[in-house]
Amino acid sequence: MIFIYTKIITNLKEILVALGFLTLIPIPQREKIEMGSFARSMAYYPLVGLLIGFILFSVYFLLRDYFSPLLIMVLVTGIWARGTGSLHLEGFVDAVDGFSAGPDRERILSVMKDPNCGSKGVVALVFLIFFKIAILMDIPDDLIFHSLLIAPAISRWSMVSASFFCDYARNKGGLGKPFVENVGIREFIISCSIVLIAGLVLLQTQFIAVMIAPICFTIAAILYLKKRLGGITGDVLGALNELMEVVSLSSFLFFW
Repeated sequence: MIFIYTKIITNLKEILVALGFLTLIPIPQREKIEMGSFARSMAYYPLVGLLIGFILFSVYFLLRDYFSPLLIMVLVTGIWARGTGSLHLEGFVDAVDGFSAGPDRERILSVMKDPNCGSKGVVALVFLIFFKIAILMDIPDDLIFHSLLIAPAISRWSMVSASFFCDYARNKGGLGKPFVENVGIREFIISCSIVLIAGLVLLQTQFIAVMIAPICFTIAAILYLKKRLGGITGDVLGALNELMEVVSLSSFLFFW
Protein backbone atom coordinates (compact mmCIF):
# COMPACT_ATOMS: atom_id res chain seq x y z
CA MET A 1 0.00 0.00 0.00
CA ILE A 2 2.83 2.36 0.89
CA PHE A 3 4.56 1.47 -2.38
CA ILE A 4 1.43 2.32 -4.40
CA TYR A 5 1.02 5.61 -2.54
CA THR A 6 4.66 6.50 -3.17
CA LYS A 7 4.32 5.72 -6.88
CA ILE A 8 1.21 7.90 -7.17
CA ILE A 9 2.92 10.83 -5.47
CA THR A 10 6.00 10.41 -7.68
CA ASN A 11 3.90 10.33 -10.83
CA LEU A 12 1.96 13.41 -9.74
CA LYS A 13 5.22 15.27 -9.16
CA GLU A 14 6.45 14.30 -12.62
CA ILE A 15 3.19 15.52 -14.17
CA LEU A 16 3.60 18.86 -12.38
CA VAL A 17 7.21 19.11 -13.56
CA ALA A 18 6.07 18.53 -17.15
CA LEU A 19 3.25 21.06 -16.74
CA GLY A 20 5.58 23.67 -15.31
CA PHE A 21 8.16 23.22 -18.06
CA LEU A 22 5.83 23.10 -21.05
CA THR A 23 3.42 25.86 -20.02
CA LEU A 24 3.36 29.17 -18.17
CA ILE A 25 1.01 27.73 -15.54
CA PRO A 26 2.67 28.56 -12.19
CA ILE A 27 3.55 25.33 -10.38
CA PRO A 28 4.88 25.78 -6.82
CA GLN A 29 7.99 23.71 -6.14
CA ARG A 30 8.92 22.93 -2.54
CA GLU A 31 12.24 21.39 -3.47
CA LYS A 32 14.80 21.69 -6.22
CA ILE A 33 14.04 19.59 -9.27
CA GLU A 34 16.71 17.06 -10.22
CA MET A 35 17.82 16.77 -13.84
CA GLY A 36 16.58 13.20 -13.98
CA SER A 37 13.10 14.36 -12.99
CA PHE A 38 12.87 16.49 -16.13
CA ALA A 39 13.54 13.44 -18.29
CA ARG A 40 11.11 11.23 -16.36
CA SER A 41 8.45 13.93 -16.67
CA MET A 42 8.57 13.54 -20.46
CA ALA A 43 6.43 10.43 -20.01
CA TYR A 44 3.53 12.79 -19.36
CA TYR A 45 4.21 15.33 -22.12
CA PRO A 46 1.24 14.08 -24.18
CA LEU A 47 -0.97 14.48 -21.10
CA VAL A 48 0.09 18.12 -20.84
CA GLY A 49 -0.59 18.39 -24.58
CA LEU A 50 -4.16 17.22 -23.97
CA LEU A 51 -4.57 19.90 -21.29
CA ILE A 52 -3.22 22.56 -23.66
CA GLY A 53 -5.63 21.37 -26.32
CA PHE A 54 -8.58 21.50 -23.92
CA ILE A 55 -7.73 25.09 -22.99
CA LEU A 56 -7.49 26.04 -26.67
CA PHE A 57 -10.85 24.48 -27.44
CA SER A 58 -12.39 26.26 -24.44
CA VAL A 59 -11.22 29.58 -25.88
CA TYR A 60 -12.67 28.64 -29.27
CA PHE A 61 -15.98 27.52 -27.73
CA LEU A 62 -16.40 30.70 -25.67
CA LEU A 63 -15.64 33.05 -28.57
CA ARG A 64 -17.24 31.32 -31.55
CA ASP A 65 -20.59 33.12 -31.21
CA TYR A 66 -19.05 36.57 -30.90
CA PHE A 67 -16.18 36.87 -33.37
CA SER A 68 -15.33 35.87 -36.92
CA PRO A 69 -13.61 32.49 -37.52
CA LEU A 70 -10.42 34.24 -38.63
CA LEU A 71 -10.17 36.37 -35.49
CA ILE A 72 -10.92 33.38 -33.26
CA MET A 73 -8.22 31.24 -34.85
CA VAL A 74 -5.72 34.08 -34.61
CA LEU A 75 -6.49 34.35 -30.89
CA VAL A 76 -6.32 30.58 -30.42
CA THR A 77 -2.95 30.43 -32.19
CA GLY A 78 -1.67 33.37 -30.14
CA ILE A 79 -2.73 31.74 -26.87
CA TRP A 80 -1.22 28.48 -28.11
CA ALA A 81 2.14 30.19 -28.55
CA ARG A 82 2.02 32.40 -25.46
CA GLY A 83 0.66 29.73 -23.14
CA THR A 84 3.69 27.56 -23.83
CA GLY A 85 6.11 30.44 -23.38
CA SER A 86 6.96 30.36 -27.11
CA LEU A 87 9.65 27.87 -26.10
CA HIS A 88 9.17 25.57 -29.06
CA LEU A 89 8.73 28.44 -31.51
CA GLU A 90 12.11 29.76 -30.43
CA GLY A 91 13.61 26.33 -31.05
CA PHE A 92 11.97 26.25 -34.47
CA VAL A 93 13.55 29.58 -35.46
CA ASP A 94 16.98 28.50 -34.23
CA ALA A 95 16.72 25.17 -36.04
CA VAL A 96 15.75 26.81 -39.34
CA ASP A 97 18.69 29.21 -39.04
CA GLY A 98 21.01 26.34 -38.20
CA PHE A 99 20.01 23.99 -40.99
CA SER A 100 20.09 26.91 -43.44
CA ALA A 101 23.73 27.60 -42.59
CA GLY A 102 25.12 24.79 -44.71
CA PRO A 103 25.89 21.06 -44.61
CA ASP A 104 28.61 21.23 -41.94
CA ARG A 105 27.43 19.67 -38.68
CA GLU A 106 29.46 21.90 -36.37
CA ARG A 107 28.33 24.99 -38.26
CA ILE A 108 24.69 23.99 -37.83
CA LEU A 109 25.11 23.43 -34.09
CA SER A 110 26.98 26.71 -33.71
CA VAL A 111 24.32 28.76 -35.49
CA MET A 112 21.52 27.13 -33.47
CA LYS A 113 23.30 28.11 -30.28
CA ASP A 114 23.49 31.77 -31.38
CA PRO A 115 20.79 33.74 -29.48
CA ASN A 116 20.23 36.08 -32.45
CA CYS A 117 17.49 35.32 -34.98
CA GLY A 118 18.32 35.13 -38.67
CA SER A 119 16.06 36.31 -41.45
CA LYS A 120 15.37 32.78 -42.69
CA GLY A 121 14.19 31.71 -39.26
CA VAL A 122 11.89 34.71 -38.90
CA VAL A 123 10.36 34.19 -42.36
CA ALA A 124 9.81 30.50 -41.59
CA LEU A 125 8.18 31.41 -38.27
CA VAL A 126 5.73 33.80 -39.93
CA PHE A 127 4.86 31.17 -42.54
CA LEU A 128 4.40 28.52 -39.83
CA ILE A 129 1.97 30.69 -37.85
CA PHE A 130 -0.02 31.69 -40.94
CA PHE A 131 -0.15 28.08 -42.10
CA LYS A 132 -1.40 26.90 -38.70
CA ILE A 133 -4.15 29.53 -38.71
CA ALA A 134 -5.18 28.54 -42.24
CA ILE A 135 -5.39 24.86 -41.31
CA LEU A 136 -7.47 25.59 -38.22
CA MET A 137 -9.90 27.64 -40.31
CA ASP A 138 -10.33 24.79 -42.79
CA ILE A 139 -11.02 22.10 -40.18
CA PRO A 140 -14.81 21.48 -39.89
CA ASP A 141 -16.51 22.69 -36.72
CA ASP A 142 -17.39 19.16 -35.62
CA LEU A 143 -13.69 18.22 -35.67
CA ILE A 144 -12.24 21.29 -33.96
CA PHE A 145 -12.51 19.70 -30.52
CA HIS A 146 -10.75 16.50 -31.62
CA SER A 147 -8.01 18.26 -33.59
CA LEU A 148 -7.20 20.88 -30.95
CA LEU A 149 -7.11 18.23 -28.24
CA ILE A 150 -5.10 15.58 -30.08
CA ALA A 151 -2.59 17.66 -32.08
CA PRO A 152 -0.67 19.06 -29.06
CA ALA A 153 -0.55 15.57 -27.55
CA ILE A 154 0.82 13.98 -30.73
CA SER A 155 3.45 16.69 -31.15
CA ARG A 156 4.73 16.18 -27.62
CA TRP A 157 4.73 12.43 -28.11
CA SER A 158 7.05 12.98 -31.07
CA MET A 159 9.52 14.82 -28.81
CA VAL A 160 9.57 11.87 -26.41
CA SER A 161 10.07 9.45 -29.29
CA ALA A 162 12.95 11.48 -30.75
CA SER A 163 14.58 11.75 -27.33
CA PHE A 164 14.31 7.99 -26.85
CA PHE A 165 15.69 6.95 -30.23
CA CYS A 166 18.35 9.68 -30.67
CA ASP A 167 21.53 10.66 -28.87
CA TYR A 168 22.29 14.21 -27.80
CA ALA A 169 24.12 15.92 -30.64
CA ARG A 170 26.31 18.35 -28.69
CA ASN A 171 29.46 17.36 -26.85
CA LYS A 172 28.85 19.95 -24.16
CA GLY A 173 25.70 20.56 -22.16
CA GLY A 174 22.58 22.34 -23.32
CA LEU A 175 18.93 22.69 -22.38
CA GLY A 176 17.96 19.44 -24.06
CA LYS A 177 20.80 17.29 -22.68
CA PRO A 178 19.15 16.21 -19.38
CA PHE A 179 16.05 15.16 -21.33
CA VAL A 180 17.66 13.26 -24.18
CA GLU A 181 20.26 11.42 -22.12
CA ASN A 182 17.83 10.20 -19.46
CA VAL A 183 14.72 9.23 -21.42
CA GLY A 184 14.16 5.48 -21.28
CA ILE A 185 11.68 2.84 -22.34
CA ARG A 186 9.34 3.77 -19.45
CA GLU A 187 8.88 7.32 -20.70
CA PHE A 188 8.40 6.14 -24.27
CA ILE A 189 5.78 3.51 -23.39
CA ILE A 190 3.78 5.82 -21.10
CA SER A 191 3.73 8.61 -23.69
CA CYS A 192 2.61 6.17 -26.40
CA SER A 193 -0.12 4.82 -24.13
CA ILE A 194 -1.50 8.28 -23.34
CA VAL A 195 -1.74 9.24 -27.01
CA LEU A 196 -3.20 5.88 -28.01
CA ILE A 197 -5.88 5.86 -25.31
CA ALA A 198 -6.88 9.49 -25.90
CA GLY A 199 -6.99 8.98 -29.66
CA LEU A 200 -9.07 5.81 -29.53
CA VAL A 201 -11.51 7.33 -27.04
CA LEU A 202 -12.03 10.45 -29.18
CA LEU A 203 -11.80 9.01 -32.69
CA GLN A 204 -12.15 5.23 -32.31
CA THR A 205 -10.43 3.32 -35.12
CA GLN A 206 -10.21 6.47 -37.28
CA PHE A 207 -7.37 7.54 -35.01
CA ILE A 208 -5.17 4.93 -36.71
CA ALA A 209 -5.59 6.75 -40.03
CA VAL A 210 -4.88 10.12 -38.40
CA MET A 211 -1.62 8.78 -36.93
CA ILE A 212 -0.16 7.54 -40.23
CA ALA A 213 1.31 10.91 -41.24
CA PRO A 214 2.64 11.84 -37.74
CA ILE A 215 4.31 8.44 -37.32
CA CYS A 216 5.90 8.57 -40.78
CA PHE A 217 7.07 12.13 -40.20
CA THR A 218 8.57 11.27 -36.81
CA ILE A 219 10.47 8.27 -38.23
CA ALA A 220 11.73 10.34 -41.16
CA ALA A 221 12.82 13.16 -38.83
CA ILE A 222 14.68 10.77 -36.52
CA LEU A 223 16.55 9.15 -39.43
CA TYR A 224 17.38 12.52 -40.95
CA LEU A 225 18.61 14.03 -37.69
CA LYS A 226 20.78 11.01 -36.94
CA LYS A 227 22.40 11.29 -40.36
CA ARG A 228 22.74 15.09 -40.42
CA LEU A 229 23.60 15.88 -36.79
CA GLY A 230 24.26 12.54 -35.18
CA GLY A 231 21.38 13.22 -32.80
CA ILE A 232 19.15 16.01 -31.52
CA THR A 233 19.28 19.17 -29.44
CA GLY A 234 16.73 21.16 -27.46
CA ASP A 235 16.16 23.47 -30.44
CA VAL A 236 15.56 20.49 -32.70
CA LEU A 237 13.00 19.09 -30.27
CA GLY A 238 11.18 22.43 -30.25
CA ALA A 239 11.18 22.54 -34.04
CA LEU A 240 9.92 18.95 -34.21
CA ASN A 241 7.06 19.82 -31.87
CA GLU A 242 5.98 22.78 -34.01
CA LEU A 243 6.20 20.88 -37.28
CA MET A 244 4.34 17.92 -35.80
CA GLU A 245 1.47 20.17 -34.71
CA VAL A 246 1.08 21.26 -38.33
CA VAL A 247 1.37 17.67 -39.59
CA SER A 248 -1.23 16.46 -37.08
CA LEU A 249 -3.71 19.21 -37.93
CA SER A 250 -3.16 18.59 -41.63
CA SER A 251 -3.86 14.89 -41.06
CA PHE A 252 -7.36 15.77 -39.84
CA LEU A 253 -8.00 17.76 -43.02
CA PHE A 254 -6.68 14.97 -45.24
CA PHE A 255 -8.85 12.20 -43.80
CA TRP A 256 -12.02 14.26 -43.46
